[in-house]
Amino acid sequence: MKKVFFATIAYMLFSSSAVAGETFSEESASWQDSYAKGRNAIDARDYSGATKCLEKAKGIAQNFKAGDSRLAATSSELMIIDGKINDRAKFVAHLLEQRDAYVRAFGANYCQVGMMDAGLATEYLDLGKPVEAEQHYKAAIAITEQNFGNANLKLAEMYHYCGVAQWQMGKPAEALQTIRKEEAVIQKSGAHCDQKLAGNLMMQANIMESLNKPKEAQSAWGKYYAIMARIDSQ
Repeated sequence: MKKVFFATIAYMLFSSSAVAGETFSEESASWQDSYAKGRNAIDARDYSGATKCLEKAKGIAQNFKAGDSRLAATSSELMIIDGKINDRAKFVAHLLEQRDAYVRAFGANYCQVGMMDAGLATEYLDLGKPVEAEQHYKAAIAITEQNFGNANLKLAEMYHYCGVAQWQMGKPAEALQTIRKEEAVIQKSGAHCDQKLAGNLMMQANIMESLNKPKEAQSAWGKYYAIMARIDSQ
């Protein structure tokens, strides 16, 4: 899951510049100075100094109007530091701050709120907190479906890991329903997704074995090995 952790950071960096509407003033200059010093300190691996500068920049950015991209940009840099020093608790705290900022600016159903929920869910799953992970995956799924429909591969990924969380919680029947929803999304996407489908079928087979459904498990394993043979032949 660590790859997902750092992929989430990269996503935040990309999304942080997507919000327009900045205002420029003496406060803007002060924010720019603190932000630049923080970035330079990160490059110099002075993470303590970088945190001080960026926390100051964040405090200034919180006074800008809702939706100003500089608050998100500052939080993104703080999350980079969290990754560098492997402080998962702070990463989650900063991710929650960024989510709340999007909610205040654009409402609870804004597409980026769903992405924040997905990032939080991934963190909670990696931290061994499947209950919290399931809660945030379900929220992310609802928002993503509302904004992008039910044929989005990002949605398929959310269903997959939501199913993982449910299985870890000892809810195999519910996990199987969720994983089958993932399969339906993959099929609807129309993309070449053999690897994703193979992973889905493997999990289906394992869940059905745990539910003592050998015939259904055997069917899933058969589909899985057929896909893997196709992949190997390419």
